[in-house]
Amino acid sequence: MLMKELIETCSHEAVAEAAVISIGPAFHSRIAHVARASRMSVGQFTAQTVRMFRETAHAEDWSVLSAVCARHDMPILRGLHHILETALEDCDSSGRQVGRPGGRCEYDVHLSACA
Repeated sequence: MLMKELIETCSHEAVAEAAVISIGPAFHSRIAHVARASRMSVGQFTAQTVRMFRETAHAEDWSVLSAVCARHDMPILRGLHHILETALEDCDSSGRQVGRPGGRCEYDVHLSACA
């Protein structure tokens, strides 16, 4: 139920942007940098990343996300943080997917400044 709420709410740009702001200024700055490089707003980038997670995540990804959120004071924000961090980690400095097949890096950006 919690995972469904996370995906449904953070798939909306305005909610997604407010959630990133709530996580903290340093994190917001990192996401804003990547979003600008992608010619998107923070809300657009975040919502798109959440939707990509929903469409491409494997059972293991869902299991990890559930574990990350478990017993956390703010599970939706913690889950969103995890999804975005995973998306950034799945990309190399040229914006290409690295690591496991089905990764979520589909942004034509340079992420080296965000690491």
